[in-house]
Amino acid sequence: MNMEKTDYSDKKFKTQDCDPELKNRKIYYGFYRGVRYEINESPGEVGGHWTHYIHINIDDQLTKEFADKLWLEPSYKSFSEGGREHLSYNYWDSLIRDLDFHGGCTWYSKEGGPDEKSRRVKIGCDYQHLWDEGKDYGLNYIFDQAKRTIDSLIRVVGEVRTRSHGDGKWRYESEYSETKVTP
Repeated sequence: MNMEKTDYSDKKFKTQDCDPELKNRKIYYGFYRGVRYEINESPGEVGGHWTHYIHINIDDQLTKEFADKLWLEPSYKSFSEGGREHLSYNYWDSLIRDLDFHGGCTWYSKEGGPDEKSRRVKIGCDYQHLWDEGKDYGLNYIFDQAKRTIDSLIRVVGEVRTRSHGDGKWRYESEYSETKVTP
């Protein structure tokens, strides 16, 4: 796949330095088309380890139909007989499978508040697959991939609502009106 690369060296990313125990991991985050993205960079061999995620306030940004489809039912699985059970979500049989993630989705978590108020999900992928071995991706490439994921989300669910910086309400872009100032 031929992909156009863009130089974002002049872009002001917000970064967050993490606990030194996490080996100097850096987190880059921002918004693209109204959807929050997160990019993690951890030092490692040949360019480090990368992940990217999208954060969606599903009840605020999506229609109820798509919000309910992204709020997956939990299941508990044990990897060995009598072994500890682990929380799991079957995102392979959901609309998440239609989103463009590098190598497919490898992370899904519910980030919502108590009693499922303001439901939020975090969905993402990593770049540590067998075919990634020896590749040095870099921030520009990962950022382009995060944008592709968000573009695919919008293709699947339609327009997403964004939060107004003026009054804090969630609206579709088409609902924003221009304020005309007369001298």
